[in-house]
Amino acid sequence: MNPGLRYLLWAGFRGVLRRAGRRMRTFRGFVSTAIGVLFFALVVGTQILALVTAREGPRLHDPAMQGFSLVLLLFMVSSLLAADAPFYWPQEVQFLFPAPLRRRELLLYSLLSRGWVQVFSGLWLGVVGMRMAVRPAAAIPAVVLSVLWLYVLAQLVGLLKLAIGDRLPPRAGRAVRPLLGMAAAVAGWLFYRQVRAVGFGPALGELFQSPAARWAMLPARPFAEVFAAGTAGAALAWTAASLALVLATAGAVLALDVDFRERSLVSSARRFERIRRMRRGRGGLASAAAPKNRRLPVPSFAFVGAGAPLARRQAYELGRGLRTLGALAFMAGMAFFYVIGMPRWIGSEGGGELGTSLVVLAVVFPLFGTGGFSVDFRRDVERIAYLRSLPLRPTAVAVGEVFVAAATVAVFNLLLLGVAVWVVDAPVDPRMAVLAAAVALPVAWLAVTLENWLFLLFPTRTQADGGQQSAFVGKQLIKMLFKLVLLGVVAVAAGLTALAGGWLADTIGAAAGAVLVVALACWGATLLLARAYQGFDLTVDTPA
Repeated sequence: MNPGLRYLLWAGFRGVLRRAGRRMRTFRGFVSTAIGVLFFALVVGTQILALVTAREGPRLHDPAMQGFSLVLLLFMVSSLLAADAPFYWPQEVQFLFPAPLRRRELLLYSLLSRGWVQVFSGLWLGVVGMRMAVRPAAAIPAVVLSVLWLYVLAQLVGLLKLAIGDRLPPRAGRAVRPLLGMAAAVAGWLFYRQVRAVGFGPALGELFQSPAARWAMLPARPFAEVFAAGTAGAALAWTAASLALVLATAGAVLALDVDFRERSLVSSARRFERIRRMRRGRGGLASAAAPKNRRLPVPSFAFVGAGAPLARRQAYELGRGLRTLGALAFMAGMAFFYVIGMPRWIGSEGGGELGTSLVVLAVVFPLFGTGGFSVDFRRDVERIAYLRSLPLRPTAVAVGEVFVAAATVAVFNLLLLGVAVWVVDAPVDPRMAVLAAAVALPVAWLAVTLENWLFLLFPTRTQADGGQQSAFVGKQLIKMLFKLVLLGVVAVAAGLTALAGGWLADTIGAAAGAVLVVALACWGATLLLARAYQGFDLTVDTPA
């Protein structure tokens, strides 16, 4: 490698450390970083304590390997679909592309400069997954090498896409995505027919045991074997095989004769523009998508009141960037898989479990899905000065800003519940199903409102920058714990009121008491959001 690139690698790593040190000198940076480090230590401590005091039997090799292969396959598919030409920052494009550097040197620089971040991310995930491995210590190299391999594989697939795309006619290239969509629809229909024939859990098990799924999970076999290794010798042997696979994939990236620089120039500029919009609007996925000129019918939302024009404008913004709904659908699918699919795959089916899972799904999805779905104040943070100039009360502005996001999350929540009842062939307690459907809308409203309230009080980004992983984790932990605590308080208050109402007026009194408490909680959260909007500091231009 060119000596200048080696120096640039070292300078970049040192710059990350210096930025982290400067952040630690500020109060917000110190608190968020300290909480992130504390959370990391807490996770490690609880993992070690659980391993020492665990009374359950040792984990088996095959279930651990299959579960890890499945998770890695899901991440692999999402990474490969998003693979593109290698990304370079504008400064790198400006100074490295015109420099007398070989293509392989640029690729090697890209792999090394981004690879160490993947290693640290894999270390964090490996610590979290220690209890799931047969040998806890083997989880760390398994996950670290898996994350690193996914990154290198994405670079390889991006270059292959360029090589194949240059040789395909334009019409054939445009037909790839529709064909993939049709194939996915056919596969989903066949899976649904199998579910209706044998049940959801057995159908899911047969899907993962099918030859196609086994071939798809074959590249993940070395990493899964490390995760499921029963002896130290097996773990070391499979770790060496996994490392060899990572190096072989990196070698294929360097050996592939594809001139990527022109495409990288375009894709890097487009990606940097998305990052710039996220930083400017602090909005995450919603602000990352470039607006499209779509003409979609949008209702007037007159029932919202004075904030109806704001809600309608948010609906127009959502229609111009429909990719945001795809990201929300992906989060919904992940929530469905882990709350509904995974327990039934491992054999815990039953009416009671499904009913409880519906309620859990109705609460879990809004909590996690609202983090990146920012069709609200997070998108309009640069317009707050303009919003304040409107002749509207703060409450009307708050309702108009969050209505579309809350309604969209609630609709997705209800669709998830309907799909769960439709697909899973198991009896469900009607009371649990009604409870899950009843909490879908208020939980969505509370989740979106609290997310915006915390954002206006403590403006933060929804995506971590290069070397600020611990600080980002700390911020997300604070928000998640705070929302969980508030929802828990609302649930306890609603339950106690329902008990009192049931004692006084039977079922109608219990339902009326619970509805009253939940409605008051939603209204109180809206008032808090309006107050935070009214007191937002317009001089804040850099999120923590």
